[in-house]
Amino acid sequence: MGSISCPHFAIFPFLSPGHTIPLLYLSRLLRRRSVVVTLFTTAGNSPRIRASLQDVDVSIVELPFPQNIEGVPPGVENTDKLSFESSFLPFTRATEQMQESFEKALETLQPPASCVVSDSFLWWTLKSAQKIGVPRLDFFGTGNFSTTMYQILGRFSPHAGADSVDEPFSMTDFPEIQLTRNDFQPPFGDINPSGPSVEFMMDSMIALGMSNGLIVNSFYELESRYTDYWNKNLGPKA
Repeated sequence: MGSISCPHFAIFPFLSPGHTIPLLYLSRLLRRRSVVVTLFTTAGNSPRIRASLQDVDVSIVELPFPQNIEGVPPGVENTDKLSFESSFLPFTRATEQMQESFEKALETLQPPASCVVSDSFLWWTLKSAQKIGVPRLDFFGTGNFSTTMYQILGRFSPHAGADSVDEPFSMTDFPEIQLTRNDFQPPFGDINPSGPSVEFMMDSMIALGMSNGLIVNSFYELESRYTDYWNKNLGPKA
């Protein structure tokens, strides 16, 4: 009998502590199950990640972070070093320039990658996974409740009849949940939200819809109702 090859997960966290830490934990869980793990990051983020995983056999690949990004201070490779909220979107969009180097590294992995697990903000990694013919699993750092509420807001516009930002309205399919437009991060509580943040979120949501699954930073017993609703009505499966 030939040897059975282990699956190889290529994991790419968004360059932000709250997004990275859960995927470091996932890397540990996968290694416990004898899954080969390669984690992608940048040179500026690598020392913290290597220190966190020093006792675990996880390969770490450093990709160059784009330089001379308008609105982003030189040398910044993590959102915790951003002084202004206005820098966040340029920083996030800058990661799109990492696609070519990510794909080159992805194509050279041995054993070949079985799938890509990447942060929802790194929506462009879907194209990279499709290019080498492997599934992509989207990662959300938030739980199923908030993810579901945002999707309901975007798809069904339950807030359309609310005249003011503080007027409560019932969420579609969850009539007992009363929220206000102010409960959602601007501009997403607007009746017709628009602008660069909305365009970016649309890119992320389109990539999510075309992905093979969703990994959520939660556990089923905590949010079973919202997980079940997501899997039945929204998707891809969480």
